Amino acid sequence: MLKCVQHSLRSAMCSKLPTATFLLLPNWENKSINAYRALVQDNPNYCTTLGFIPKTKLTYAMPTSWKGVQRNFSNHTWSMDIIAVRNKEAKQHLTDASPNWLQTLQRNIPEAIWGKNQYLAREDTDHITKHVCPQYFISKREDVTGQERGRHWPGKGPKH
Repeated sequence: MLKCVQHSLRSAMCSKLPTATFLLLPNWENKSINAYRALVQDNPNYCTTLGFIPKTKLTYAMPTSWKGVQRNFSNHTWSMDIIAVRNKEAKQHLTDASPNWLQTLQRNIPEAIWGKNQYLAREDTDHITKHVCPQYFISKREDVTGQERGRHWPGKGPKH
């Protein structure tokens, strides 16, 4: 989960193209094992917790067939956070393309509790601190347009 958030964050930070990833990740209450949550909180210009699905509302879909003995699933032990990791260009593109995207998402996930919670990050991007994006990551992916990639990286992250 940490690597998913790291990759999503680096993709958003290092690209001038609209880049967004939406994640459903467990909200473990033990903060010492929740490294991805710290990364989300440390990067409020890119990461937003849109809401969460309470553990009491999470259910398993029953498989259509079983191999071996059918078993019952236990109850969930944690809630799931709904996290958006995106750059300024993606925020603008999403708003321009679908001004009501959040309301549509809310209608499609009625089990979720939306809006402010203890982890909700700021949406403003006026105070972004820019740092150099690691060359290692830049070399891993090419923009489909062949344009120069953005090379900005916030203070937290691996050093290459």
